[in-house]
Amino acid sequence: MQECAKEAIKEGAIARLTVWNPAFRFGFSGDRQAKTLRLVWSRPVYPSYHYYQHPEIGLMHIRVQSWFPFSVDVCINGRSG
Repeated sequence: MQECAKEAIKEGAIARLTVWNPAFRFGFSGDRQAKTLRLVWSRPVYPSYHYYQHPEIGLMHIRVQSWFPFSVDVCINGRSG
């Protein structure tokens, strides 16, 4: 985030990054004919990070996961809230 200081960004959007997370997760797959659920490996996940400079709070970022249940983490000054 040294680029913010170089560019003298005082407020607003700084960057939006989507990253590939190689950690696989488990999911469920339904078999309608057998009426059962199977535990399967799901594909890798791609969370999205949005960085902002707030005039009063300072540097903050928001992490949005791209898979259900679409949780959102807001971190202000390096602390999750």
